[in-house]
Amino acid sequence: MASVPQPLLNCEVMTQDWNISASSGRSARFRIMDEVIEGGTHPLKGLRCGRGRNGMSQAQRLRIVITKPEETGESSLLYHGEGILLSWSDDCRLGMRLSLRLDSGPEGVDWHPLSGVDADNNAGEVVMVTVWAIADDECLQDARKATRRSTPFYLLPPVKQSQIKCRLDEDFRKWTRLAAPGLLPADELPEDMLTPIQYAEQFVRAYCQVESRSEMSHDTATGFAARERWREIMRMYDEHRRG
Repeated sequence: MASVPQPLLNCEVMTQDWNISASSGRSARFRIMDEVIEGGTHPLKGLRCGRGRNGMSQAQRLRIVITKPEETGESSLLYHGEGILLSWSDDCRLGMRLSLRLDSGPEGVDWHPLSGVDADNNAGEVVMVTVWAIADDECLQDARKATRRSTPFYLLPPVKQSQIKCRLDEDFRKWTRLAAPGLLPADELPEDMLTPIQYAEQFVRAYCQVESRSEMSHDTATGFAARERWREIMRMYDEHRRG
């Protein structure tokens, strides 16, 4: 069994704000509580951040676990899923802060995994946050390799492109639901009850004929065919957008 890479961040944080908005989805802002961070440097320094549609398409994807401290005696898990880094900051007055966008949850529903957590700039509820970087192959990335970079969308590998389209492009998600009946056999259609993100992801897997989108990066006949079929998806979507 492969070992889990060292997380970028694993410490107590103060919940300063959480929100749901059209621009940043389900977001949360925290201040790091630990007095000593190794090296005195923000643990997320150098990672790509995202604001707005274009920014978020380039932001670092993260695996995120948020729990309540064990001593509360309550059910500890608040969130276990993926998201992106919206921002990080560090100054002598406000301390080390970070803002995250959380993926999971039914779209169009007024729901947030921190809805029961008190938020305040100076006296917010303390929770534990653990964060790993996600590499282009959808695997957890060693903290030392999660370096800053900026790559145009068309140069990104198919796995990364599909992540961006499924999770951040609302028009793409709507198109997959419209196009699926004409492109997939009836027994391979995603279930209607899936969220838009889940539906789009399942559509991509079914059309590319893979169990996991990470197979698109494999140097095999299956990987080559999956990459070609992903390019077909992008061509059809671009034609749809052009009308």
